[in-house]
Amino acid sequence: MKTKLYAENWNDTIRPAILKRDNYKCSKCKVKHRSRGYYDSSKKFIECDEHMISYASKINIKLIKIILQVHHKDDNKQNNNFDNLITLCARCHLSTEQPLNIMKRKLRGIIYPK
Repeated sequence: MKTKLYAENWNDTIRPAILKRDNYKCSKCKVKHRSRGYYDSSKKFIECDEHMISYASKINIKLIKIILQVHHKDDNKQNNNFDNLITLCARCHLSTEQPLNIMKRKLRGIIYPK
């Protein structure tokens, strides 16, 4: 994260307020902040309790910890209006920004159309 792009109070005030507003869940897939689990074959996140975490480690299932992110809908990091901000997990955030990132690369000449 390029901290110069964000408001000075981003980490202390804005981000925590958005996470709280969205009940510490991804607005798209509803996965919970700081939950531990794995993605199954259908790419659905399976949250694990302590028993499942112990079992998963015994059978070598790689567990991940979800850390939610706050996304600027208009891609303007200076627009911190709460209507412009949404809580997303990393997977949903990436899928949301992917079309814009592809377009940016095309404009810079990194990706050429076929």
